[in-house]
Amino acid sequence: MFFNKKKNRQRREIRKSVSAGPGRWQRFRDAGGVGSVLVAVGLFVAVLIMDTCPLEPAPYRVDGYLAEDVYARVEFQFAESQSPTTAPATPLSREVIPKGRLIGTRTTSGRLNEAQVAILSAEHEAFLRQRNNESSWRRFWIFLGRAGVIAGVIAMLCLYVAKYSPRIVKNHWRAFAIATLILLVLLLTRVVIGAGGMNPYLSVFGIFVAAAMFAVAYDQRFAFAVTGALVILTALQVRFGIGGMLALWSAAAVTVFQLHEVRTRIKLIEVGGVVTVVMLLAVWLVESASDAPWQIILVDGCCAAVAVIVAGFITQGILPLTERAFSVATSLTLLEWCDANKPLLKRLALEAPGTYNHSLVLGAMCESAAEAIGARGLLARVGAYYHDVGKINKPDYFVENQAGSASKHEKLSPAMSLLVIKGHVKDGVEMARQYGLPRVLRQFIATHHGTTLVEYFYHAAAEQRADSGESAPDEVEFRYPGPKPGTKEAAILMLADASESSVRAAPEQTAGKIETQVHFVITKRLMDGQLDECELTLREVHVIETSLVKSLCGMYHVRLKYPSQEKPKTEGEEETPNGSKPKKE
Repeated sequence: MFFNKKKNRQRREIRKSVSAGPGRWQRFRDAGGVGSVLVAVGLFVAVLIMDTCPLEPAPYRVDGYLAEDVYARVEFQFAESQSPTTAPATPLSREVIPKGRLIGTRTTSGRLNEAQVAILSAEHEAFLRQRNNESSWRRFWIFLGRAGVIAGVIAMLCLYVAKYSPRIVKNHWRAFAIATLILLVLLLTRVVIGAGGMNPYLSVFGIFVAAAMFAVAYDQRFAFAVTGALVILTALQVRFGIGGMLALWSAAAVTVFQLHEVRTRIKLIEVGGVVTVVMLLAVWLVESASDAPWQIILVDGCCAAVAVIVAGFITQGILPLTERAFSVATSLTLLEWCDANKPLLKRLALEAPGTYNHSLVLGAMCESAAEAIGARGLLARVGAYYHDVGKINKPDYFVENQAGSASKHEKLSPAMSLLVIKGHVKDGVEMARQYGLPRVLRQFIATHHGTTLVEYFYHAAAEQRADSGESAPDEVEFRYPGPKPGTKEAAILMLADASESSVRAAPEQTAGKIETQVHFVITKRLMDGQLDECELTLREVHVIETSLVKSLCGMYHVRLKYPSQEKPKTEGEEETPNGSKPKKE
């Protein structure tokens, strides 16, 4: 009985503590949900307006075809002057088309002309007027149904983003950029196909551009999800059937799956060539399944192919704008920043050669570890090259640049030394901005120490205070300002930097010692909470540890001592003080 009362009291205390904390609405606002919801609502309204103007467009177009015979569903009047063969000044001659008359025969060869499309569209409009007169709520229900479908697609997209890319929810500029790109693609499709009356397969142009931009700016999984939603919205807008939607989806999927990295200038053009072949095959299968004439299949396939090829060249041209808009750097840009002739890297090599060599070693280690877990190895390597550029301002205060000379920290107090050591992070970020380093690389400079403790000078300060009878300083004062690593690549750099420095300082560098030391360093970082804000799993941390041990063992492997180059002395042979043999008498 006593234990039950104690448990109930504990439960009440837990409920009070939960209720005393921030409510759901406050947590939602803190997570940036309000702004993201406004962006989603704006996207929904804009897409709905474009989709329902007009609400029920005529399903006929010039150069299209009829899959079956078309009979007049209602009696309607058709003005013959609407035909292009009739002179504009000719008086209107209206013909009453009775219900049930054949107004369009199934297309077996050739395509629909303007006159045929005009009479078919007139019948369609007359049929819609009659149905709307019979039921005043009919248009409302159609509008409500299409609005529900669009809302469902956008809601699923928002849920996906909130679940798997929560940073976009907090970054309203990113969310706005994504919504704007989707709207631009849909608007272009509406203008070209809806208003211009051109081939609907030209809509693959916008699909390719959007898929490529999302794959470059984010990862493949995100690009596939967002582009899939865009394909559904595009198919709804151009009134595509399931076959046309699958054709667009195949183009989007092939585009995304080929764009893991953009390391060459013609990568997007190569991808466009592959997608062209896929679209030709998809259009042929879809149109053949609907028994379309071969002329229609040829025209639709050529339109899709031309749209993809043009989209490949245009996307390649606007790639720098894509990087700037989404604050990302492609592999092509990263390769450019790898150049040793870049001014910042050249300064690092000349003014802090020890730090430069250390950065090169870390680059190789980080790239191997990142590729082992499926992260961006090139990004990790380039980030490692620049992570310590802040040491350029005071290179002699860092041990790798002292070349055996006395340490300048011997003349400084631990507090002053701490300011110098911590200052290289702030100086590095400022230099990165000054030299125009991409934002994705600046994170490596700011986060490669996280909020770790500067242990050497903390213990020196503690000993100094202990000698004077004072208490040890607070650890918070001797920690780096942060932030902690927010990406897998930045976290790999932190672990590699700490492991390499620790192993280099060890008196023995055997394989067993290296493995023990790396495990100790990584466990310490993990327990200190330095990996809390990145997406690394424990399994990935183990893989990274194995990769770092392998790299360090390769660097500090045991070498055999070479035998002496001196010739062995023969018996009775002596040398003079200058090293020459004595003359025989």
